[in-house]
Amino acid sequence: MAQSYSFASMRVRMYERDLITDGQWKRLLASQDLDQAIQILKETRYGDLLEGMDHAENFDQVLQEELAKQAKLVEDLVEEDALEEFLFLKYDIHNLKVLIKEFSREGESDEEGEDDNLSSLAYPFGHLFLPDVKEWIREPNRNPKLTDLQKATAEGVDIWEETHDAQALDLVLDRWYFKSLDRLSTTLPGRFFPTIVQKLADATNILSFFRATRQKLTKDFLARVLVEGGKIPPEDFFKLFGLDQANYGLFFQKADLGIAFTKALDRYMETGSIAQLERAKDQIQRQSALEASRYPEGPEVIYGYLNEVETEAQNLRILLNGKRLSLPEEEIKERMRTNA
Repeated sequence: MAQSYSFASMRVRMYERDLITDGQWKRLLASQDLDQAIQILKETRYGDLLEGMDHAENFDQVLQEELAKQAKLVEDLVEEDALEEFLFLKYDIHNLKVLIKEFSREGESDEEGEDDNLSSLAYPFGHLFLPDVKEWIREPNRNPKLTDLQKATAEGVDIWEETHDAQALDLVLDRWYFKSLDRLSTTLPGRFFPTIVQKLADATNILSFFRATRQKLTKDFLARVLVEGGKIPPEDFFKLFGLDQANYGLFFQKADLGIAFTKALDRYMETGSIAQLERAKDQIQRQSALEASRYPEGPEVIYGYLNEVETEAQNLRILLNGKRLSLPEEEIKERMRTNA
């Protein structure tokens, strides 16, 4: 029986009231230094956690604790495994990247906990049970390889043991991320989730195509980095190899990625700067959260809230680091994911 989201959506609307307001963002940006920014932040829901912080420079731990707290609130609202897995998949893939790099290193860890130096970077939430993951990494024959995440772990361990190349590991796990995201999106109600996956997959592939062509890499390399779920088929990207940039537009129009991404594409053609394309891709994620928040109720509301919480934490990290480094207000604002 499908979950009713009336109660969950009502709870999310209550949680949204505690997000940092526009006025609070303006005050944070205008603060003189890190200490003053922390004092302003104590007026928000972060206050209790910040009161127990020893030094202002330890703010990152507070942000992680608050994100974990919010993730638990969201997890408690979700009854369907597919939606929970979809919502937390990015964190699961991040944890796999961290743990594989840590626990596959023979002879570099000991029983007293030195192997936790990297694993402390893992999120303490998600769809994975981390002790199981560590066992699958240390003893691959214990991995049942039944689920996508189990298979991703196995392939990730193999490529890491073979290459010890962080980029190669990231490519393998990113492909599994989109493969799983695409599959899960089709099990959720409506067209919202499949559409978001399609747009993110196409934007990711376009960025990968430009990076590959700029670095004069081969089609074989491109075939390894293209992800599933987009409207533009891989063979279209292969056809573009060696063609003049004037031919790109018709291919990329298939993805329907919106005005902001189209403008960023035009600027890339003129300047060769890929940074604006990366920001435009981030904006697709941001726009999806805003669109989700407009639903009266449903799984989209929960998705939108979790994205809002994540964006808030990322922007706070950028802002507080900027204040720690005494960066100008405008430079900090430029680095943030959204115009707070």
